[in-house]
Amino acid sequence: MKFKIKQFIYSLGIIGVMLMASNVYSQPRDRNFPGCEVMRGKMKDQMLEIFTQLDLSLEQEKQLQAHRDNHMGQAGEFRESLKTKKEALRNELQKEELNMEEIYKIHNELKDLHSKKADHRLEGILEVRKILTTEQFVKYMELKKGFCHMRKECK
Repeated sequence: MKFKIKQFIYSLGIIGVMLMASNVYSQPRDRNFPGCEVMRGKMKDQMLEIFTQLDLSLEQEKQLQAHRDNHMGQAGEFRESLKTKKEALRNELQKEELNMEEIYKIHNELKDLHSKKADHRLEGILEVRKILTTEQFVKYMELKKGFCHMRKECK
């Protein structure tokens, strides 16, 4: 009898942990929580420090800022499009009757968006390369390695 009670208690404990874990992981990520804002501030400060170390001209600073604003806006559009398509795929997969044609269509659209996002990223890097001198770009890439890990913590 004691064995069955222990087994029952252990089973309840395991089920409880599983339910709690699923609630934690099901919460949407919030890019606006205070820790993320602090991280964004640190990243911005480090970018300003990198720009001062590169000894940029006033024209280069203006071009880089304009490029960054434009590039970030377009990157945001890609993120929203990807989010919408992923949600559409998720909804399609959860339907009672699977429409394989629609699933593959959405999947191909997702692949296309990922490809365009990668192209956009490369175009952004090439644009920065056009603005900076060869020496500045090499130094920029070296300095940038030091804070790339911070971005991953905030995503």
